[in-house]
Amino acid sequence: MRNLLRFISLCVLLLLFLAACRPTARVAESAAATPEDDIHLLLRSDCLEIGYHIPCKQPHWVRYTLRREMTEGPARRKDNFRPDPRIPESKSAQLADYARSGYDRGHLAPAADMTHSQECMDESFWLSNISPQTAGCNRGVWKRLEEQVRRWTHSHDSILVYTGPILQNHQNFSSIGSGEVCVPEAYYKALLFYADNDFYALAFVIPNENSPEPLTSFAMSVQQLETTCGLDFFSHLADTTQQRIEAVENHPGLWE
Repeated sequence: MRNLLRFISLCVLLLLFLAACRPTARVAESAAATPEDDIHLLLRSDCLEIGYHIPCKQPHWVRYTLRREMTEGPARRKDNFRPDPRIPESKSAQLADYARSGYDRGHLAPAADMTHSQECMDESFWLSNISPQTAGCNRGVWKRLEEQVRRWTHSHDSILVYTGPILQNHQNFSSIGSGEVCVPEAYYKALLFYADNDFYALAFVIPNENSPEPLTSFAMSVQQLETTCGLDFFSHLADTTQQRIEAVENHPGLWE
């Protein structure tokens, strides 16, 4: 009996030690998720977590943890856009909705963030990760922001990324296709940086149009973004940590 108790004690200590050695993973694994309801479907995989907005037939938010090695892998894009097989056809955008619409099939989680896995690369082309973006936004300012986030992985252990369209008052949006896929007026990114055993956060709102303005002009605090889009980011962190990091409007050191 004494040996059994000693063995159990050692197992408990080992588990506690291993948990303490995984601060980066904790960022993604502890994040709160939106429950499934009549507006949202919660879609989970090893690649992405998506809060899918049924009325607008696109993601309300996409969440993943980004690390530098994820952007330097061997996977190659095949541009194989297709509906997400997890979503009923009546609730999903279709390729025909985007055809000749005048809008790009814009990624929310970019394919270039998924080069570590061919499975994740291919999954990024499911229409559950796609939103109608103007060519100027998708190939211009939005692309610049995506590239900047990847550069930031060089100086951070990880970045927890939330990204999506701003979908308030969806009934007032224009739409494309017979599926009436909403055309958002703007997109956001909320970023939780982890480095040197500490967190800090920054957010962006990008209009669905091209802009030559520097990315710093679109930066804002996470607190401001939450007010704008009605979502609660990073609620898995302690309240004191949230209050400290979510009120900061910019981090000049990021741009050096």
